[in-house]
Amino acid sequence: MGKASIIVPTYNCAGSIRKLLNTLTRQSYSNIEIIIVDSSSDGTDKIAEKYGVKVVKAEKLGPNYARNVGIRKAKGEFLCFTDGDCWVEERWVEKIVENFKNRRVGCIGGSVIIEPINVLSRYMGETIVSFFPKYNSRKYIVTISQIVEQPFGDVRLPVGCNMAFRRKVLEDIGGFDEGFKGGYEEFDVMIKLLKEGWLILIDPEVKVYHEVQTSITKLIRKTYNYGKGAKKLIRKYKLPLKPKFKRGFEGVFRSINHSKNTYEKKRRIEVFTYPILDILFGLSYYLSFTIY
Repeated sequence: MGKASIIVPTYNCAGSIRKLLNTLTRQSYSNIEIIIVDSSSDGTDKIAEKYGVKVVKAEKLGPNYARNVGIRKAKGEFLCFTDGDCWVEERWVEKIVENFKNRRVGCIGGSVIIEPINVLSRYMGETIVSFFPKYNSRKYIVTISQIVEQPFGDVRLPVGCNMAFRRKVLEDIGGFDEGFKGGYEEFDVMIKLLKEGWLILIDPEVKVYHEVQTSITKLIRKTYNYGKGAKKLIRKYKLPLKPKFKRGFEGVFRSINHSKNTYEKKRRIEVFTYPILDILFGLSYYLSFTIY
């Protein structure tokens, strides 16, 4: 199989980049190159250079801008993306490349496992509308309607810290839209490739681990940006609104049931905090969705 380029946009990841590079430089698939596209001011680039990887300095113009910079520098047939605050399994690239044996597949994504270091990070991994996808089975996304019509199912698009593409696909559709910033910025390119007849393959064995060092205020800002990004996608591709409202009503009942199950497992702090956080972040999302 061909060469795989691993592209990592970074911004002030000095505290986490070593953990990522320790896993990227020990991949079982040997035909790889690692490209760090760095916009940091904390010395992330200096740390990365010690690992012998390619480091490209870029302006801080958003993840999609950094991804496009990485694509232009990459030489691989397959382009794999993750983030500077993640780390991957030893066979991450190998599993991605194996999945590209199906020549109809243009994009591959997998699960993002959040390390449960505190209540907030546990919430992000366990809440009913999780911040990152955690898939249960291998499946194909063939049409946009699969995403829109099953908001509570397994059919979620991959996210930026665990996705890979054929180089030809990204070049043919013009790369990432640099106008998308802050929320759902990677989804635009996936909708484009679905419209062009390519398949997205979801493989739960393609795993990335994410240690989330965040706060409630930062998460409120993040969900607010997600709402803006969702509204932009809906406008651009004329996606139906009805399932979005249906999800909101269904979410109330699922949140209650989720809290009940958590209580039965004797984790009482989550029983009270999860519904409050659901409401808080839900309001942030729908507020930006409404006014943007």
